[in-house]
Amino acid sequence: MRSKKYGVTNWKISDQSLENVASKYALSKYTVFFSEKLAERYKPTIYSHECLSGPPEAVYYRIVACEQKNELCIEYFYYWVYQYCIGSSHRYDYEPVFVYMRPAEGNDPYLIVNGGFGGPDCNFHKIEIRPKGGRRDRFAVHFEVKMSPKEYYPFGKDGNVIYKGCSQKYPLKGGRDLQFDDLHPLFGIRACSNVFSGADYDLVGLKFNPPLKRLSDKILTQWYFKHYSREDDMPFGHDVADPFAYPHIKYHYAREELPRPLRPVQA
Repeated sequence: MRSKKYGVTNWKISDQSLENVASKYALSKYTVFFSEKLAERYKPTIYSHECLSGPPEAVYYRIVACEQKNELCIEYFYYWVYQYCIGSSHRYDYEPVFVYMRPAEGNDPYLIVNGGFGGPDCNFHKIEIRPKGGRRDRFAVHFEVKMSPKEYYPFGKDGNVIYKGCSQKYPLKGGRDLQFDDLHPLFGIRACSNVFSGADYDLVGLKFNPPLKRLSDKILTQWYFKHYSREDDMPFGHDVADPFAYPHIKYHYAREELPRPLRPVQA
């Protein structure tokens, strides 16, 4: 069905409308939509740079709406069937970029958040948070937050599962840390783990243009529960249920909390 609240009259983009869908993987106060036109318009441009895995198979997306604040988040996940990386090769890889908009304020994003490259104290991953303004963080900030509860996030138990990570703020104002082509943010792949960087020197190599596909509940269920049949599989540990709460991108990967790998029966 078509959304009445988020239709043409509320967007300053005349050719957009949003298709409302039900999702069990979003908090009940949010609504999930799809719009290929809107997702294509903000789809990040990705440069290969240090990628060893070749082009991603697809970029999966969905749109989450916070009606109380009249805000939208497009959750993009770039998906590789296999990640080639010395010491950390595995089947399945999912790298996020979230783009946030306020329909009443026009077309430009007010916030962009992506998975980035961190130091050893951050387990070589950090969340890069890019608000419209503010000060740039000199160093990464360590945090502890709670994951969404089950069933919104399958591995969140009663909502007391802790995610420990790092974030760093890079304001969009001034264009120092992120460039755009029209409304498309530009990212380079920073390491063989396929994490993203907005730095100019990482915007080199091939431009990946994977097909855009819907991040439906069917796909999410497959990633959560079916992508762990072998020891070298990487299950989908992302909590996508509440993209509006800091640090926006949340990832929990504790193997004891996930389905055990299926092992062949010994003869």
